[in-house]
Amino acid sequence: MATSMLRAELLLVAGCLVTGFLIAAAYGMLCLFRLCLPHGKVLSGLGDLLFFTLAAFTAYATIYRLGDGTVRYYAAISLAAGALLFIKISLSVQKRLQKRQYRRKMKRKKSAFAQTEITNGRKTDGA
Repeated sequence: MATSMLRAELLLVAGCLVTGFLIAAAYGMLCLFRLCLPHGKVLSGLGDLLFFTLAAFTAYATIYRLGDGTVRYYAAISLAAGALLFIKISLSVQKRLQKRQYRRKMKRKKSAFAQTEITNGRKTDGA
């Protein structure tokens, strides 16, 4: 009996972690959509209102369904932890992409500078 209760609690925590992660991922996609297709403050506000209403219902439904009808504080903490996990992962990926993009940009500038020196008749020693 204790094992089945523990299993149910672990399932609740895991389900809330995944739900929090997916909610944060969905909001990230909404932000990307806004970057690609900018719109006014009113539409952004309505989009946020709709998103967070759906996110709240989703979070509550997950906690209620997996928690056997009772809302537990650690379930809410698990939701927040899942969202923070997504944020941490996405920021790490974003930093890597920015570094890669910066390196490519510097490489292009360096090769363009070398090409300019060659066309101007200057001799470069490779240093």
